[in-house]
Amino acid sequence: MTLKSSAVFPEIAGAVLVSKVSTDTTVYYNVTNGPGLLRAVLVNNLHASHDAFVQFFDTTETVTRGTTEPTMQLPAPANSTRVYYFVPGINHTSGLSFFTSRGGIGTADDASSPTGSVLVSLIYTAT
Repeated sequence: MTLKSSAVFPEIAGAVLVSKVSTDTTVYYNVTNGPGLLRAVLVNNLHASHDAFVQFFDTTETVTRGTTEPTMQLPAPANSTRVYYFVPGINHTSGLSFFTSRGGIGTADDASSPTGSVLVSLIYTAT
């Protein structure tokens, strides 16, 4: 299937969509099933009490929340939806793993679960 989203982000042959409906500090390991290019991320943080942060890791190994340094972090302010596009894509060489936290890297809540559901959807292509 070919995905199209805009003139700025044209057709991506072989793109795969991965969605996790209710993310928290559960680590989702190797959601890309190996190396690839991360093309886009949607983070839907609909509860108004606090921001949420998606922490990404280029690893299939064990991730310790609040200790393992993420490769990348994407914020989603309280009561918002954020879409991040990466052109031509962010390369990950092992496998992409992630979890969602209540606080950003280096804060007291960087390993705490959000108080409500956070939807995370990824679009990637395998390499």
